[in-house]
Amino acid sequence: MIACRICVAKHGLRLEPRPSYVFDTEEEQFAHLELVHHTPVSREGETKEAATIRFLAEHPEAKDCKECLENGAAWTKL
Repeated sequence: MIACRICVAKHGLRLEPRPSYVFDTEEEQFAHLELVHHTPVSREGETKEAATIRFLAEHPEAKDCKECLENGAAWTKL
């Protein structure tokens, strides 16, 4: 099992019932980080720049995310 560290810090860790921030695979965790936390994750063989481009194509709403803008996420300026 893999747990999202961001969610654990916000909500605490519990295993029963299984929370939506506990995953069986790394790929599930990566998808969660991008969708929920708007954090681009480089997949195997992918550069940071390519990951950011893919992330913005898959999640265009992230560029207008109030929290991301307030935190100064670098990719909001692209």
